[in-house]
Amino acid sequence: MIKIIDQEVLIMDGRKIIYDKSHISDSDKDKLGSHFDWAAAKKGTIAYEIISAHNSSEDEENVKIKFDSITSHDITYVGIIQTAKASGMDKFPLPYVLTNCHNSLCAVGGTINEDDHKFSLSAAKKYGGIHVPTNLAVIHSYNREMMAKCGNMILGSDSHTRYGALGTMAVGEGGGELAKQLLHQTYDMKYPKVVAIYLTGKPNPAVGPQDVALTIIKAVFDNGLVKNKVMEFIGDGVESLPIDYRNGIDVMTTETTCWSSIWETDEKVKEYYEIHGRIDDYKKLRPSQATVYDALVEVDLSRIKPSIALPFHPSNVFTIENLKNNAEDIFAQIERDSLKIFESNNIKVNLLSKIKSRKIHVEQGIIVGCSGGTFDNIVAAADIMKGKSIGNDSFSMSVYPGSQPIFMELVKNGSVADLMEAGVLIKPAFCGPCFGAGDTPANNELSIRHATRNFANRDGSKPTDGQISMVALMDARSIASTAISGGVLTAADEIDVVYNEKKYNFDKSIYQKRVYNGWENPKASEELVFGPNIKDWPDMPALTENLLIKVVTSLTDPVTTTDELIPSGETSSYRSNPLRLAEFTLSRKDPEYVKKAKEVHAYEIYREEGNNPADKFTELQSVYNRISHIDGYEKFNPKEIGIGSALYANKPGDGSAREQAASCQKVLGGWANIAKEYATKRYRSNLLNWGIIPFLIENEQRVDKGDYIFIPNVINAIRNKEDSIRGYVLKDKFIEITLKIGELTDKEREILISGSLINYNRNKKYNQI
Repeated sequence: MIKIIDQEVLIMDGRKIIYDKSHISDSDKDKLGSHFDWAAAKKGTIAYEIISAHNSSEDEENVKIKFDSITSHDITYVGIIQTAKASGMDKFPLPYVLTNCHNSLCAVGGTINEDDHKFSLSAAKKYGGIHVPTNLAVIHSYNREMMAKCGNMILGSDSHTRYGALGTMAVGEGGGELAKQLLHQTYDMKYPKVVAIYLTGKPNPAVGPQDVALTIIKAVFDNGLVKNKVMEFIGDGVESLPIDYRNGIDVMTTETTCWSSIWETDEKVKEYYEIHGRIDDYKKLRPSQATVYDALVEVDLSRIKPSIALPFHPSNVFTIENLKNNAEDIFAQIERDSLKIFESNNIKVNLLSKIKSRKIHVEQGIIVGCSGGTFDNIVAAADIMKGKSIGNDSFSMSVYPGSQPIFMELVKNGSVADLMEAGVLIKPAFCGPCFGAGDTPANNELSIRHATRNFANRDGSKPTDGQISMVALMDARSIASTAISGGVLTAADEIDVVYNEKKYNFDKSIYQKRVYNGWENPKASEELVFGPNIKDWPDMPALTENLLIKVVTSLTDPVTTTDELIPSGETSSYRSNPLRLAEFTLSRKDPEYVKKAKEVHAYEIYREEGNNPADKFTELQSVYNRISHIDGYEKFNPKEIGIGSALYANKPGDGSAREQAASCQKVLGGWANIAKEYATKRYRSNLLNWGIIPFLIENEQRVDKGDYIFIPNVINAIRNKEDSIRGYVLKDKFIEITLKIGELTDKEREILISGSLINYNRNKKYNQI
């Protein structure tokens, strides 16, 4: 089904794989010519062609990317615009799409959700942006339909920003990176490695894009094969897939922890652009005649089966057939694993109760958003459910088309009527079920969803209040099959159905009538509309030469998600208010974190006022005494040592691109994360942009919750690009440890020293950098 080659491979004409440079046939050598250069052939990827065209640096290894457009939704755009405004932005220098698809069907906090939407419209008018009103489209549907272009690059503040199947390299990052683009700055990184995802064969009609995506995620997540790399989809299997199918696979590449994705393009992609009235945005993209990739994943589409990702991660994948045959063992293992996940909460996951009379029963089915709510997925679900019923017991089902144009076409072709007659609720474009703000299942219920994620502490779970919801990811076809079975888990290959291909017609007038497009027409005289919840970022101090940090939480899970760092769901309504949102930091993982972080922050505030913190906070007296026993610090001035909190985690940052996972730590006085590794580039970038040092620590070294760590000469070490930084854990006797930061660009070093991206840009403005 899947074959992994974790070494460089040569692919001829995008089709013939040569696994080893020593096994090139004589005929292929003739094709390659005597001057063939294996290393130079790495420049034959589609990714290289696109990245090079967007690289403003003469250095091919350290690229500085300028994107063609950027995009955000209503959880993130206020903070991004506030950051850029505070740094001197007077207009949007590139197209900026502001969608309103997250905080749009819930009223948590009173008027604050709609207040943010009014801010979006006012910002689009003032700065020249594109405002997509509430529920008109989810962020990625709109960008596919209106903004993607072959050979372009799009940067989004949502982690699932992926339009590779349409020939667009798209990247999901934290808000700081979008703010840089608004300030005419660049996205700086090492040139990424490129992994070929080589597709062969054709999927069974019962197998949908989510089945393929989950199978790939399972193969590459744990081994980190594609982490922070580009996934480039090629092979003769590509042409067997409709565009919606490709989009459905592509959007889920985020869950592999790859950096971006790109696909070869063909006549089907051309037809997509033609349908959307943008034929000039198409061009053929293929790798060069001889291209070397850093690794290879071969996927035989014909052998993939209907699959399910069980709680609590998209990589926890089983075929539905395997699950049904081994349900007791698999569910029992998840229940055992959950004891560790929810160790700080009085939670009991009870999956075994879903097995009744040797059948697995689920309570809810959802097809939604950028992954599930595509035209083809919903048409397939309607074909399965036509003339059937979901029944009148505990099982319920909702379908959310990804955009109003998709919705209207489904109404016209009868698919909506078929679903409604079967008992399905049809709802507008909304991302809520994907992040816990809509269709939250009841406590200990199991929901099957064609959505993007199923993390713990997501989808409505509030373990600190004894509430746990469980989500499993499945394809729309198997969800529909389960629905007509009354909630008994059923794979799409277990039923008889005739799938009817229905032609999609795109009606652009829906957007022309409602979307405000102010690109290249900013109106400086327009006033931004601020609701009472929208607040500026608080002032943030610069880094001090010597730093004292206290580890206020220790997260020992193998991976910590951004949903655990700052919960999704109802908390998202407060994301325009930095201090208010910070009150929720780690609330579902370590409820004491905020209190402990504030205690340490009080020490720093007192120091910034020119005082010796030990005069007021007696805990620091013994800490300073231990520092005085370190060579060279027998006499030191406590007023010159910055104090902040730190978070320890094994591998933090999987999941969402939301910058608030870092900014909330910062506004509470956070100065550092300490980890064995970081799950994603985007989380590490968020830390850097908020002036939080992303320290790395070796496995054999350890720090505990409550430890104070003294880090002398930290600015000097950062500025001089030192590989290692000495730190001292101040226990009864100090213990010297070695901390590393990893690779940083010169700009990232100055951002850390400045204390945040906002400070960095202010310093630049006043010539202090």
